[in-house]
Amino acid sequence: MIRAFSNKLPAISPREVQCIAELKESILNMPPPKSELASQFWSESRSELRRLIIHDDPREFLRWPLIRQTMSAFCPSYSRKYLRAIRRRPDYHSRFKSSLLRRDIVGNAVRYPLYPWTTADTIQRLFHICLFWETLGIAPSEFNYICEFGGGYGELCRCFFGVGFRGHYMLHDFPELLCLQKYYLSHFDVPLGDSARQSESVVTMHSSLDELERSVRSDSGKGLFVATWSLSEAPVDLRNRVRSVVQDKCDAVLLAAQPAIFGYDNLEYFKTWLDPHLFASSIVPAPGFSDGSFYLFSRRR
Repeated sequence: MIRAFSNKLPAISPREVQCIAELKESILNMPPPKSELASQFWSESRSELRRLIIHDDPREFLRWPLIRQTMSAFCPSYSRKYLRAIRRRPDYHSRFKSSLLRRDIVGNAVRYPLYPWTTADTIQRLFHICLFWETLGIAPSEFNYICEFGGGYGELCRCFFGVGFRGHYMLHDFPELLCLQKYYLSHFDVPLGDSARQSESVVTMHSSLDELERSVRSDSGKGLFVATWSLSEAPVDLRNRVRSVVQDKCDAVLLAAQPAIFGYDNLEYFKTWLDPHLFASSIVPAPGFSDGSFYLFSRRR
């Protein structure tokens, strides 16, 4: 039996030494963060993340308080229900099992104690995909590209590739988090690159919204926009700019949000975020969330 609470790290490999060195170097060579692009909370969080990456052991980043507070959970009450839904899918063995079962936990995450072959984060990310698939009837493999606004530490990206997506995956985030995502995803069979060609399966990373917009607009085929508890924290002018790109280019949306944050009424805002003449949208309560968090699932008419 795997010990769910074990914090013992294996002996470090030469490859891991190189990965950590590259991560630390990327942070050290990064210009100071531009505080006007983020809330005070995220400005402070970015500085703290830089400090942790440089001075701490990235092999344990999923145990850092900052990461636990903002993008990683240990044992939320909803995990049991989500896990049951995933394992009951008729395609569980063919599509989801390999992504759910985790032999190596990069970042030294605490395993989910009721099913210690995985983590609560993995369960939640796979549930996002399951619920989207069931609500709209669109499989990840149908998309040519996915644009994720705020990619956490990269786990949802890993899960999309795990369940069959084979296309261009664009990650947009703060530079520090993109470095962490690159470090995390480099441990898996996920193709990392600087640019994408047509029909190429690759992950590209974009800290600039201008750069992201150019990348999305230059892609062709069927596109999915993803934002889980990220766009809902952004200023309204930025949300409106993203909406313009989504309405012009994307064919479906998977979005999750808290009902209110930083003075924004997210529920009212996202009810009418997309033009109803272009998209059929559904607001779905996020199961197990007592704060009223919800999903927005949309598909082009």
